[in-house]
Amino acid sequence: MRAGSRPLVLAAALAAMPVMAACGPGFPDPEVQAAAMGLADPDVADIAMAANRGEIEMGQLALQRAADPAVRTYAQRMVSEHTQVEEQLRANLERSGIAPRETDRSRALRASIASTLSPLSQRSGADFDREYMRVQVQQHRWLLEALDNSLIQAARDERLRSQLQRIRPAVASHLRDAERILRTLGG
Repeated sequence: MRAGSRPLVLAAALAAMPVMAACGPGFPDPEVQAAAMGLADPDVADIAMAANRGEIEMGQLALQRAADPAVRTYAQRMVSEHTQVEEQLRANLERSGIAPRETDRSRALRASIASTLSPLSQRSGADFDREYMRVQVQQHRWLLEALDNSLIQAARDERLRSQLQRIRPAVASHLRDAERILRTLGG
């Protein structure tokens, strides 16, 4: 199996879909995303918390292993911005009285973060840089779609929905930057 073809279960779990589709490695079929509308705010909150934590952990790994300065700068941005989002999310959830609720979906997300980090941590140099950026493109592409098609719509609490709407442009920016960096790396 090519290293770049490993399933990215993280992105699928992030969207909180119970069914994996054949449209791509680990990504649910867009038509199935409507099922996410059954998510309650505590479920959406836990998925958002897990996703942010995953980005922070991957960024920290990239700061240790990346060789390319652009990849290191991108990783630092992921750590900084996702840490800030995580702190804001915690504060908003506390104000709204929402306790994140772990579900099978959020547990799967956390497990997939670990399964993505493990093989990534075995790489180094240019090989690490390309694979990290490939993962970032996949994650952010899918997250953008998940925000647009399920997570924002599923959020009923105004603070939670508003925060998801506010992070959407940052996710789009992260995706554009990841695609640009990956192209420069020949990926």
